[in-house]
Amino acid sequence: MPRKELTVEKRNGKLYFVRGKPSDRVSREHREAELEHHIDELQRQLNGLKGLAQDQQTIRNELKKLQAQLENERQAHVKTQTDKKKEQQTLSTKLAAEQKAHKATQEKCEEWKQLREKDKDILKSKLADAQTGYEGKLKASQAQWERQKATLETELRDARHEALELKTSLQSLTADHHNLEQTLNMAHEANSDAVNIKDDLEATCLKLQEAHLVQKAQVNYYRQSLDEAVSARTQALQQLDQVKDELQSCKNSNTEAAAQAKEAYQDVCLRNNELCSEAAALRRENEELMNDLEEVTCERNDLSVRILDTCDDTFAADSELRQEIAALKQERQDLRRDLEKVSGQRDDLNSKLRRTGQGAVSTATTTNHHEVEATHSGTLWERILKDGLEFIGDTWVYFSAQPLKLIWVTILWWAVVLLG
Repeated sequence: MPRKELTVEKRNGKLYFVRGKPSDRVSREHREAELEHHIDELQRQLNGLKGLAQDQQTIRNELKKLQAQLENERQAHVKTQTDKKKEQQTLSTKLAAEQKAHKATQEKCEEWKQLREKDKDILKSKLADAQTGYEGKLKASQAQWERQKATLETELRDARHEALELKTSLQSLTADHHNLEQTLNMAHEANSDAVNIKDDLEATCLKLQEAHLVQKAQVNYYRQSLDEAVSARTQALQQLDQVKDELQSCKNSNTEAAAQAKEAYQDVCLRNNELCSEAAALRRENEELMNDLEEVTCERNDLSVRILDTCDDTFAADSELRQEIAALKQERQDLRRDLEKVSGQRDDLNSKLRRTGQGAVSTATTTNHHEVEATHSGTLWERILKDGLEFIGDTWVYFSAQPLKLIWVTILWWAVVLLG
């Protein structure tokens, strides 16, 4: 069966190839003019595709810039993290040094306390020894003095008793002598009356003289014994004076020992006061160190909180940037797929343009394809512009709600620009 002739008809501003004889035959020249017009339109569309490729290149350059900016921000974040770690290490070393100094001060305070306790014990033992020695010496001297006093009192009592006995005997002898003298006088008076008894009286007188001599000898003996008692009394008094001197020397030595003990006690009190003042100073220094340590810990906690906040903010910004980069990568992949499709369609168009002499069907199909590609490219470009404007608006709203992050991002951007 013979094929029908292929003709071109224009419907609603578009050309369609229809087999069979139409009501209006299009001449060959008109068809060639239409084909040239379509070729020009295809060339214009090809130029538009080239512009789209240039736009894609600019988008790629912008993506590269964003990637470089993200890398710079990451490096700055790593640098800030290292600086924060160094600050934390310095703070930890300072804290360890302060703790060591605090421990050393505590150890010194304990050593001072132990030395003070040892000094107290030594001084207490010395004071107890001095008191015991003083009391022992005092008791011994008092006992010796009591013994000597008792012996001297007994000797003095005996001497007084002997002196009284000698005095009484002397008084009796003097009385006897007086009586004898009276009797002698009476005898002389009665001599005239008693001449006969003169011999008896002489004999009695001789006897009385002998007795008187004996009495004198006894008196001399009693006087010698009294002198011996007096000499013994003087010796006893001398010994008593010696004992008093020894007792006074003991008292002086005791007073000197008491003065030395008092001076030692005063030295101990002064040393104790010095140790107490040093301990109070150490306590004040310890309190100051504890206050400094609390301030350092508070500052470290504030720094850690700030670091955590900045880390959270940077992590949030990093995650947002990663999401945006992932979205841009997805859009880039979509653009690459669209470009691959457009390049495939362009290759098809070129091949079909080369085969224009084979039939009008290929030209019509290329026309339809190019119309689809033009509409697709137009919608793709509009979508890219719309997404870019939405991204700019979202970033502006985000940073306007959080101006600190905007300031931080601007500082990082200027740092990257200056360092780059």
